[in-house]
Amino acid sequence: MNNSIANRLLRVVFSIYLSITCVIPLVQLYNEYSMEKQDVVDNLDIYEANFSQGLARALWMYDNDQATAILDGIVKLSGVAGVRITDADDKLLLARMLENGQVVDKDILPEENHASHFGLFQKKFPVQFDGNNVASVNFFSSEKIVFDGVKYSFLIILINAVIKTMLLWWLFVWAFNRYLVYSLNHFVLQMEHLGKDEEDLKPVALTTFDTHELIRLESVFNRMIYRILKKQNTIRQLNKNLESKVEERTVELKKNNMQLCLNRDLLDNHVLSTHSDLDGNVLDLSIALLKLTGYEKNEVVGLPHRIFGCSENNPEIYKDLWLTLTRDEVWYGEFLNQKKNGERYWVDITIQPKFDEHGIKVGYLSVQHNITAQKHIEKVSITDALTGLYNRRHFNIMIERELRRARREKENMTFMLLDVDRFKEYNDFYGHQAGDEVLVKVAKVLLESCTRAVDFVFRVGGEEFFILTSKLSEAESQAFAKEILNAISALTIPHVRNSASDVVSASLGLITLKVGESDTVDKIYKLTDERLYCAKQTGRNKICAD
Repeated sequence: MNNSIANRLLRVVFSIYLSITCVIPLVQLYNEYSMEKQDVVDNLDIYEANFSQGLARALWMYDNDQATAILDGIVKLSGVAGVRITDADDKLLLARMLENGQVVDKDILPEENHASHFGLFQKKFPVQFDGNNVASVNFFSSEKIVFDGVKYSFLIILINAVIKTMLLWWLFVWAFNRYLVYSLNHFVLQMEHLGKDEEDLKPVALTTFDTHELIRLESVFNRMIYRILKKQNTIRQLNKNLESKVEERTVELKKNNMQLCLNRDLLDNHVLSTHSDLDGNVLDLSIALLKLTGYEKNEVVGLPHRIFGCSENNPEIYKDLWLTLTRDEVWYGEFLNQKKNGERYWVDITIQPKFDEHGIKVGYLSVQHNITAQKHIEKVSITDALTGLYNRRHFNIMIERELRRARREKENMTFMLLDVDRFKEYNDFYGHQAGDEVLVKVAKVLLESCTRAVDFVFRVGGEEFFILTSKLSEAESQAFAKEILNAISALTIPHVRNSASDVVSASLGLITLKVGESDTVDKIYKLTDERLYCAKQTGRNKICAD
């Protein structure tokens, strides 16, 4: 009967009871300890009130003998482990501590001195005399002193808890066996006569016992048996119906599986996709991507994903990609990729982490869409046909985007408006074709100068160019602008109608600021245009940044 319900119930009840009887003494011990510790702390406050004036007078009068005598008396008081007095610079003046029941001239703070006083704590008070801070006094006590004060109370609480536990448990076991275990044993004997096969289910008879609860148990149990017998036929019929449904569902699943295989083949042949490991090495890729790039599968599998990459992609894109994937988030973006034959193509790509059944990340899945045609149309729509620079339409989009980013990241932004000096006179003298060649050469200088990822160059008018950049100070911006003007002059394109120079030159208006909410595109363009006007009015071939 070691595994009987009665014994299991007894063990459960005993475990709960033992837990409760253990918790109550622990709470009592904790409360006793807490009250004793608070008494020690309160005593330290009282000692400070009683002795601070005497210590202050002795220290003020430089009476070290009297101060030492007071410290000796304090250390002998209940709850005190040591006392130290420090001056205003926290330099030790006097110290006493209790060691093996004796007052000794030692500082209690060093660890080798208070090894016998574990759990050291202190109260620090200022020592004042006639309103002047004479010194500071630290009263020290320890957890050992508190424990010594309550150890006999601890013993009494533990003995009391053990006696109560043993007595109450004996009474409980006696009552449990007398009123429950005996009756349950008889019930078990009746249950053993039940058929072991469900076909032999029979009612249980407990008429030999007059325990009211067991009679009710007999009635409930027999009603349960009758319900089971009644449900058996229903279950058998349901099983037959279920088998038929399972067979129908199996046929349907086979059809669906065939359709999934067809769909998978369809996706494999028409969707650009790759599977890669955690390091970005290709594990598998779709037939559609192989057809697009011209690679064979064995030429790609096992190699880094950058085999498709192009050196013209901004390195910042890769940093953002890996930062996003490291956070187990989905990354969206565009890449300029390269086929096996070197031909470039653009893709709109989505990369998401893959996880196994345990939630552990095992790799990445990328799905791509060829947007080369869209990119070509987009490039035509935002590019100036003559110079190849971004046009005014793209300028309006980019400056809004960069202003939002600068506000968010609280960065400096630099705005430059550049105008070729006396360009109308150049066209009139040299001809419009020569003028177009000048614009192309100036545009090339601007592109070669603006090589950072945050540098943008636009042609916003006939001979006007706008440079948008960030992360430069005012001095760095002016130096950058000076380099651009020098590079234009270094082209040494003759311009006899230029009043500022013998060669083609340019004037430049510049502002550098930390963008705020009130700094709109119109306001910034107006300020930059005013600086350009200033540069023209004061001699041209110069920068105006004031």
